[in-house]
Amino acid sequence: MSRDEIKVIRKQRARTEFKKALGRLLKQKSYDKISVKDICAEADYSKSIFYAYFEGKDTFLYRIAEDEVEAYFNSWLNRLDEKQGIFIEQDKYEPLIDIYEEIFNDIYQKKDIYQIIFLYKTLPDIENYFMKRLIEDQERLMDFKRVDEKELEKGHHKFIIHIIASAFVSSIKFWIENDFKYSPLYLATMFSHEVLAMNVNIKKQ
Repeated sequence: MSRDEIKVIRKQRARTEFKKALGRLLKQKSYDKISVKDICAEADYSKSIFYAYFEGKDTFLYRIAEDEVEAYFNSWLNRLDEKQGIFIEQDKYEPLIDIYEEIFNDIYQKKDIYQIIFLYKTLPDIENYFMKRLIEDQERLMDFKRVDEKELEKGHHKFIIHIIASAFVSSIKFWIENDFKYSPLYLATMFSHEVLAMNVNIKKQ
């Protein structure tokens, strides 16, 4: 193994331990009250190691958020590949509910991180990044090859995607702000019905 490979492994290991440490600390106190010193002590790494990889606490948080967003979308696309794509029709929304329930479950399992991603004021860029990735990948959720060509020319599919992406982010933020009091299945069912109704209504125009 080369020195460069060893450095990469060490960096990944350190990032993983710092991330786990932050997760444990978030169960004890809010992000604002957690210091770099706390993170390093919890991860059993020195501050010099921390600053070798991150400029500061907020940079570290942004990298974690970025990793979570990528993991989220990779998971989503893997599930979509397993189901071989979905076309939203009036009588075929059950597969869509299944996917969204799995997604909302994933978010709930990592709710401490997602609370920071969507509610922490110093990370507006990560929310924009999340929205951008959501719009890009949403096209794989609906098979627009089966939509009338005239509708494609009018750009209805792009409009639908942006509305769905915006509504999904708003749903996550609403869920977080209400302390996750709704179940993932409930959210998935309500959201899927709204997506379906939105698509059908636009296609009728």
